Amino acid sequence: IELETDPDLHVFSYAYLTRRSTLNHEAFAVKDLKSHYENTFVVDAFVMPEVSENGAILKAADFSRQERYFLQFIPDAKKVLFWWCGDCGSPGNVTFGQKLPWLSEPWRKAMKTWITHWYAYLQSQGFDHDRVLMYPFDETYDNGILGRTEYQALGEIAGELHKIDPRIKVFANPVAFGPEDLEAQRQLVDDIDVWSVSSSLLQPGDHRGWPRAYNEAGKRQMREFFQQQQARGKDVWSYLVCSQETPVTAYRQHAWQAWSAGITGLGLWSYNDIRGGTSWDETADDFTMIYELNDAPQDIPRDPYEPFMPSRRWQARRAGIQDYLLLRQVRRNHAECSDRLIEIESEVFSAPTDWKSYEKARHALLAILVE
Repeated sequence: IELETDPDLHVFSYAYLTRRSTLNHEAFAVKDLKSHYENTFVVDAFVMPEVSENGAILKAADFSRQERYFLQFIPDAKKVLFWWCGDCGSPGNVTFGQKLPWLSEPWRKAMKTWITHWYAYLQSQGFDHDRVLMYPFDETYDNGILGRTEYQALGEIAGELHKIDPRIKVFANPVAFGPEDLEAQRQLVDDIDVWSVSSSLLQPGDHRGWPRAYNEAGKRQMREFFQQQQARGKDVWSYLVCSQETPVTAYRQHAWQAWSAGITGLGLWSYNDIRGGTSWDETADDFTMIYELNDAPQDIPRDPYEPFMPSRRWQARRAGIQDYLLLRQVRRNHAECSDRLIEIESEVFSAPTDWKSYEKARHALLAILVE
């Protein structure tokens, strides 16, 4: 069976190619990402220009590193997410180096000049507005910034971007799902074009994690909110933060949860974010899908043509995406099998931690497709 390309599915991970594990191996890393169905890419360090006190741009932002990444390596990307942090430090630095008061006229002038020039350049390289997502804040919740919550700041930034050009699309990935968060996100419905929610929202039961706990009832209300956003035509994606659970429990299961919820984007944090030490050290703060061979134990074979090797988690994620594509392929081409799809999904979720249930489901999907 040849998997069909799904025009709606966006697969992405936070792959920072300038990190140690992939530095000088960018082409190999991009090939590896694409072999795992990655078609959407996060570009970090959305650098800011230097501006004067009245908002005039004195020195344009240096986008040379970003240009090399998305023009040389991913000119075929379905979408590119421009994350504003990185070189700009904290989200507060959207005040252009703290020189300009937030939402002041000089601030608006600098923002408009900067964004207009940047989009003109992107379009000249074949990246139209539909292929670009602005990503001003990461993991939004109600932490304070510049005298307001981050939700409010995100809405203000998004509003300014849409005033500059209504075609600009804004991406948000909120992480808190209590009643106050639900109300704050309702205030953003006209500002956000693509929502990306934590995979924990798709899982049953209470959640005890960061930034605060929330219960099943709150999750149910939030899921209903995102279903309403889908009904309005907004894209709703989901992303998984690297987990210490088994590859099947976390990584393969995520794609099935997304399928069940009608999610059209599968994200992962992260591909190669090693927070110190080595990816081979289980005690290290490791959020990576790959193992570096330059610091591997001596009994690990080296291959000069492969600078790193995949983890079982990375392989399980790819298997889950293949499952998702098979499910979509059956639904598109075999409408008469809709009841059977529901049965297959139910069988998987009756034993979601058992890899055999996924293999059984895959064989059932393949059997439908070869009839």
